[in-house]
Amino acid sequence: MPDRLLSGISVVVIGLAALLLGGPVYVAVMLAIGLVGYHEFQRLAVPIGLTASSAGYGFIVLAALAGYLDNRSIMFGVITLAALSPLGMGVLRASRHPVQSGPDSLLSPVGLGGWAATSCGTLFIAIPTMLAISLRERSSGGEAPWLETFAETLTLGWDGRPTGLGWILTFTLIGWFSDTGAYLIGRRWGRHPLAPTVSPKKTIEGAIGGLIGAAIASGVGIYVLELDCPVWLAIVIGLVLGAIGMLGDLGESLIKRQASVKDSGTLLPGHGGILDRFDAMYVIMAAGWFVVEFVTWYVAL
Repeated sequence: MPDRLLSGISVVVIGLAALLLGGPVYVAVMLAIGLVGYHEFQRLAVPIGLTASSAGYGFIVLAALAGYLDNRSIMFGVITLAALSPLGMGVLRASRHPVQSGPDSLLSPVGLGGWAATSCGTLFIAIPTMLAISLRERSSGGEAPWLETFAETLTLGWDGRPTGLGWILTFTLIGWFSDTGAYLIGRRWGRHPLAPTVSPKKTIEGAIGGLIGAAIASGVGIYVLELDCPVWLAIVIGLVLGAIGMLGDLGESLIKRQASVKDSGTLLPGHGGILDRFDAMYVIMAAGWFVVEFVTWYVAL
């Protein structure tokens, strides 16, 4: 228990400090999380019979830089490279090595198996990393005056980006409240399995508790931070992102079940690996980028 508590507190402190400071500090922490996460994905792929190329590390670095530059053309280019380049690299490697066929070919880093594993693992981590950084760099939109002052006070010489900070804080609260609500309600009233073949301990009652927690977090966060978003829409956002976060959690559970492992890694004692802690947040942040785009469009009507 002490190890679990200590590692949990460490994650919260480091993550929250990086989020509040923003700028290069936030980029560096998100990049480190992404690189460790891809390493864990590589290890998970092996027992399943897939080989993810180390080229994925490079794509994640490019994605983090693209997010910091907040240039949509570069961001789209990085996604395209991550999706298609592994096939080209596999072809080049295959031209110098024997090409396997049939089910055994999935173990090879070349061909369909290597392409699928590398692109899937890279995009699963690179896209949320890139969009979370891009979202933190958002500078247009409304927010509480105190949040603007707070953001500028914390920075180490760069723009505090209070709008981005406000949205990232809100999405982080959604992830935390969703997880907490699901745990508390599921533990007390959980009776009906949600996805028994994927994650036996998760229940429908827990999922409902998680959605309620996500809706409350979104409504309160957007209201307190005075983000430019109607309260009714804030509640809808919480419900949508809460549901998406659960899918991310179940998706990682499915991969671990296929790999026959309990945790994605051992970096965080008592919690498992990076993917175990950020599976839901990854998809919440990725979807959150599009949510903010929609909200910006909607309030401008």
